[in-house]
Amino acid sequence: MLGPRLERAAADRYRRLFVDLDSLASTIAGLGSFDTVIEVGCGEGALLSRLMDELASDASGLGIDIAANPGNGYTGRNQNVVFRQTAVADVVADGERFDLVVVSDVLHHIPPADRVGFLESCRDLLAPNGTIVVKEWVRRRNIAHLAAYGSDRYVSGDKGVQFYTEDELKAVLTDVFRADGAPLFVSHSRPHWNNVVMATRNG
Repeated sequence: MLGPRLERAAADRYRRLFVDLDSLASTIAGLGSFDTVIEVGCGEGALLSRLMDELASDASGLGIDIAANPGNGYTGRNQNVVFRQTAVADVVADGERFDLVVVSDVLHHIPPADRVGFLESCRDLLAPNGTIVVKEWVRRRNIAHLAAYGSDRYVSGDKGVQFYTEDELKAVLTDVFRADGAPLFVSHSRPHWNNVVMATRNG
């Protein structure tokens, strides 16, 4: 109803109540030098817009989502970016591999029984020495979490939304990505402690 430009502005303003994407993009970009990037579950492309602006101008990006019209809000200066409506397993099957794999606020929308398989597919997208970053809103006993749960449950309409605690998220990611027992990189993103960023490098 607002039109594309006003709709993006309204969505950004609403999103900032929960997460600062500029700060998150800066944190991710600071983890290394990346030539090829994929965001799994990219939505309209809000995070990828900011992340590609943080990376070298010749970096290339791919955004995928199973929802219709992925990347329809992409505004990044770096135009070496394409979007596809496809599942992560299909990209794995195509043999594409990436220096950086980003999964942001996707897991809590996936049924718990399917999460390990999904994460394993994301892991299989990594090039040698590639980095995977998982950002999740985690469950805490605070007002911010009640607001986030209400947003996902009633505004977005996801009746099955389920959040990890930080310890639960760390345990799952360690099992999938760190069989050697090496620690994950763990950070938090503004403005709430519920925004947890975990990352590790392949190999």
